[in-house]
Amino acid sequence: IDVGDRRVPITTTVRDALSQVLAAGGAPLAVVDGEEMVGAVTLELFGGLLRDGTLNGTQSEERAAR
Repeated sequence: IDVGDRRVPITTTVRDALSQVLAAGGAPLAVVDGEEMVGAVTLELFGGLLRDGTLNGTQSEERAAR
């Protein structure tokens, strides 16, 4: 994922991260812990969170297996 120089600290709230993604025209943001990139925030990630309350689909896969 190309995030350019768009970064948010790992302590950023979901609301604030979504606001920054939208302000960047939907471009992904790097999530950083200090100087280290530990992940990325994308519109797709927010879509999953809003759709089923998960960030990576793990919980919905667990529910489907039950």
